[in-house]
Amino acid sequence: MKQVLRQHLKEKRFQLKEPKRTHALLNIIEKLLMQLKQIPQLGDSNIIAGYYPLPGELDMLKVMQQLTQMGYKLALPCIRDKSLEFKAWQMGQKLVASQFATKEPVSTALLVEPSVILVPLLGFDNRCNRLGYGGGYYDRVALNYPLAVRIGLAYNIQ
Repeated sequence: MKQVLRQHLKEKRFQLKEPKRTHALLNIIEKLLMQLKQIPQLGDSNIIAGYYPLPGELDMLKVMQQLTQMGYKLALPCIRDKSLEFKAWQMGQKLVASQFATKEPVSTALLVEPSVILVPLLGFDNRCNRLGYGGGYYDRVALNYPLAVRIGLAYNIQ
């Protein structure tokens, strides 16, 4: 059942075309920035973990560029032993190929503990329960980074 729903949501996401895709992204960025201003612990580390986008996902590179311009430090996830760890990353720094057709910082990048983790998702319900890709990586993030605020990002059609 979940696999059928995942496939359906991927197809819906790919059906979203320009200019609706760009308009939706700008709207999401605006709402995200408002939400970030309301997170008190963000001032301590100022590190926000994004993710390298898969085809059809929100263009996180544009989101992270906006965050950089606002003075936030960035991190990206790296897959290690069925879990995610986060490494510091700046726009323009080299990325290497990773599992699942994504990219991650080089192995020598500094490990960090983000205050906010932006989470990709395929779908969500009315109670904001997340449907991901099925690997459980971001479910384990909640256990490994319990103090981090997690914010799921998706188009409203998902």
